[in-house]
Amino acid sequence: MNVAYVTAESCGQGHAARGIALVQAGRRAGIQVRAFGPGLEPPDELPGFHPDLILGDVLWQPLTAVLEDLSVPGWALMRWMPDGWLHGADRWERRISIEPAADVIPGITDHIAPIVDTEAAFRPKDGQELRAGYSTWWESVWFGYRDRVRWYTEGSPERQARIDAGGEMTRNGADELMAMIR
Repeated sequence: MNVAYVTAESCGQGHAARGIALVQAGRRAGIQVRAFGPGLEPPDELPGFHPDLILGDVLWQPLTAVLEDLSVPGWALMRWMPDGWLHGADRWERRISIEPAADVIPGITDHIAPIVDTEAAFRPKDGQELRAGYSTWWESVWFGYRDRVRWYTEGSPERQARIDAGGEMTRNGADELMAMIR
């Protein structure tokens, strides 16, 4: 099975890290996964890959046309977003929460643990200040340093929701997702 992770043209580095984590999990599971978007493979190479499934990252709206063009099913991966974010997302067969803060979004169909790049090399110093972005937060939980750093949100409701929801991890959502695909 060919699985394509696709992220929007304009996004932060965490989206690329999620793509890398999914490619790694695909290798572990024996599933061909390629990641397309900024910092990943060029999106114009997606049609030549002939995906059987598209994993759409967070900004699902512009990716819906890709599902139509390629006539393949799609699963949207959702971190915390405001109410109403999934309005009109019916074309996506599954709308999967990838962190506890997203579990409450109306329209979520499935829940998995956060997706983490298990080969991430960043390790902060104790007491270092970090933004509570998706990848930084969940890597800190996975690698066990969340409680040794100071978190800030820059006023972002998404980052505050993540801190408020907390959460522990014993499984990597990337591996859970590959198990769902098999």
